Amino acid sequence: EYIQKLFLEIDTDSEIYNNKIQAYSNTNQNTETTTFATAVAKVLKQLWFYVAVLYAYISKRKHTRLFKLFLLVLLPISFLITFPGIAGRYIDFLKMIFVLVLLDDFLVLKNKKWLYIFLILFSLAPLYDIFRLMTSSFAYIYSFDHLTLFQILNVEYTTSDILQR
Repeated sequence: EYIQKLFLEIDTDSEIYNNKIQAYSNTNQNTETTTFATAVAKVLKQLWFYVAVLYAYISKRKHTRLFKLFLLVLLPISFLITFPGIAGRYIDFLKMIFVLVLLDDFLVLKNKKWLYIFLILFSLAPLYDIFRLMTSSFAYIYSFDHLTLFQILNVEYTTSDILQR
């Protein structure tokens, strides 16, 4: 928050840039409708990034070009982490590079453990978008009783369930 306030005090003599700084510095989000599942899914979505940094720290192949590219993209993220809107874009790009680093390491080292760990972490990431976009009227429906397509189709939905926020 302190760093964001520092950026807000910068006057660029341009209304467009001032508005951009204002928009990217605003991290107040409405969390009144956040469910426990959404909060857990958000942690799971970001978990791959921190495990990837750990992987980079303990990696045995730090001399490769892909690894150096990974570190190069990681550098601006470390400076912009307080601006989620900007850092998120770099993190998405970093994910693509990291997949290449991981595949390169797998082909050379034949270590399946890390590949499986990141395969699980990457497959859990879309849960955040699912739970974030899910309306509160559907939140009570998602339980262990509604995991299969047959169970979901057996639930009766009304138009008010769909239209309600």
